Amino acid sequence: MNKWTFETDAESDDFCEKIVAEMKSRFGISEQEAIARINAQWEGSQFVGCDLIYHETEEYWANTIYYGHDSYWWIEDDKRRVMQETPGAYSKTETPNKDISQPASPQQRKTPVGVLTPGEITYNKKWKLTRRSRAILTRLAQLGVNVFSSLNAANYVLMVPNDLFPSQYDEIERLMASLGKEVRASVDYIDSHPHGSKFRISPPEEPDQY
Repeated sequence: MNKWTFETDAESDDFCEKIVAEMKSRFGISEQEAIARINAQWEGSQFVGCDLIYHETEEYWANTIYYGHDSYWWIEDDKRRVMQETPGAYSKTETPNKDISQPASPQQRKTPVGVLTPGEITYNKKWKLTRRSRAILTRLAQLGVNVFSSLNAANYVLMVPNDLFPSQYDEIERLMASLGKEVRASVDYIDSHPHGSKFRISPPEEPDQY
């Protein structure tokens, strides 16, 4: 009998088992409680093939399922309390980190704050993509980020749009950090433009083969 209330394949089943193990270790709950919490989170979903759950780690899902997404568990304590207690306490044009974006002026603004225009991914044949990195790129594009490469390079250049909600910037920051970890590279801020801020992730070059 399947323990899950949602459809899985071998990979997503293994991923969920890792979330169970993370919840047991982190929160001291039983396996039965961890499974029940996961089932309540994803009941009726289908995780077969490449799925966006892989763009986050087992640790992220364990915390989110246990505390709830509205707990803002990933944000600093003082700011988290304000966000929990006072909905809308932060300006819609405020960003959690000024390095991520500068709010556009009313003349520059083309879409309402927080409204996402999907970004584009210009795939580079030099990218060594895994299922996880593909899922991260897909989610970044859904959040309006354009991803491409510098000329003749195997790096990832990310153009992050202005005028998103703080929670959207929080997720973009986490995704960029996850992508950097996946390709063993740091996330470097490059510069700002009227329509957004540019970041670069440069994987280490592989040695020449002789």
